[in-house]
Amino acid sequence: VETLICERRQPEALADADIGDWDGFFAANTNGFFLRDATGQRTTTPLLFNSALTNLFAACPRPDAILIPGDFPYYDFVAYYTNITQSADIQKGRGLLVKNIRYILMKIRQTFPETPVYFTLGNNDTFLGDYEIDPSGDAFYAATAPAFYDGPFTNLVGYADFAATYTNGGHYAAPLGSGDFISVQSLYFSASYPHDLSSGSNQLAWLEARLDQSAAAGRKAWLLMHIPPGVNAYATWGHWATGDTSHASTDWRADFMEPFCRMIASHSNTIAGVLCGHYHNRGWRVISDPVHSNALVDLQIANG
Repeated sequence: VETLICERRQPEALADADIGDWDGFFAANTNGFFLRDATGQRTTTPLLFNSALTNLFAACPRPDAILIPGDFPYYDFVAYYTNITQSADIQKGRGLLVKNIRYILMKIRQTFPETPVYFTLGNNDTFLGDYEIDPSGDAFYAATAPAFYDGPFTNLVGYADFAATYTNGGHYAAPLGSGDFISVQSLYFSASYPHDLSSGSNQLAWLEARLDQSAAAGRKAWLLMHIPPGVNAYATWGHWATGDTSHASTDWRADFMEPFCRMIASHSNTIAGVLCGHYHNRGWRVISDPVHSNALVDLQIANG
């Protein structure tokens, strides 16, 4: 899901408007086919978003759940806002980002009012730069917790339980029927994350404890994360294109790959699947720990 920010002269008006008025705002600034985005280029994002919701409802009007695999805004959203408006008001740019998330979730709830929405955070989901978020307690978490909880999780999990983990490290667990969705902040595992290993280690420790909890209760678990483990095909091809065919880049730091695969293999009877985004195409991967186990877990990569 990408941002719905409009023409150069419009961002401040959009930031001041209630999200209930955004549909009218977009309709007034389009010729029916496209509008101008923050860079002045043509975009069909609001039109495609509404079209996607309409077609989703036609195909499946009562889904069990809706999954959003991360990256709600465009890269460096707040920086775009301050550059376009020539404003030093960073807080207003951050407020617009939160409104953007609220708008997206509002539109989904209008289309699927009874369906829970499970999300995970991507490398763009930050007030800072791409892949940049504080090791713990980042301001983005506190600012977006009510937006993500209000509606999508109402009556599924208590706000205090959700906020206890989400506002600290961007992760949470919530039930789905007789199973659980476990959302992991995979940014902390990324090879592009600019801080030390502590947040990723804490995330893995929490994930293992949460899988143990699901296993003890006899509940299946679905893992939801943005950045998948494994080979970074884009970066690897960049080397291969120059003749360096012995190079392979990974999306995750090596420090996290082995313990994660070992954890997945040891909980293969509990984990029903792993769902990721990040790559803008669909794909499948198989996670295994061949040294310690013959168990296999499938991983699905969705658009996002």
